[in-house]
Amino acid sequence: MDLSDYSSGVAILNDCKYGCSVTQYSTLSLSLLRAPKSPDPTADMGSHQFTYAILPHGGSIQDSGVIQSAAALNTPLIVMDEVPKVAASSLFTTDQPSVVIDTVKLSEDSRETGSRCVIIRCYESFGGSCEATLSLSPNYTMSSAKECNGLEREIEDLKIKQHSFTASFGPFKVKTFKILF
Repeated sequence: MDLSDYSSGVAILNDCKYGCSVTQYSTLSLSLLRAPKSPDPTADMGSHQFTYAILPHGGSIQDSGVIQSAAALNTPLIVMDEVPKVAASSLFTTDQPSVVIDTVKLSEDSRETGSRCVIIRCYESFGGSCEATLSLSPNYTMSSAKECNGLEREIEDLKIKQHSFTASFGPFKVKTFKILF
């Protein structure tokens, strides 16, 4: 949750809480626990663990890295005992900072058909429209790209240019793509 204008603001980041609000006096609040007695008298009882952070920032939410900071808070570092044998790299990238690649997974039908399909879910995070180019690592070859609905049913073929394709995003729009290798 962020309260800001174009010059500065403050955000509350958290890893699991949805009870956020802003009062008419510009007070941010985050409800950490509830204590309802109905319909479940044992709801929210016991020990809880959560993480939150207060992030003051300069500039607008779009320019200040708040969205990236929230993603980093929710994706903790993995500590390893040894150095991986393969260098880390991204399978997919986007040229728009407002478009977040949220999910990369095997398609539901790849298990049944044996095809080599991957699903990518992305969303526009700044509240504006944009054209985004999504690019596959040059270590792989994409044979087709299709826009799909949330159930992974194909809507339209996308034109591949080298290792990339372009898609239009509306404000906060979630899009699903099926990539065949």
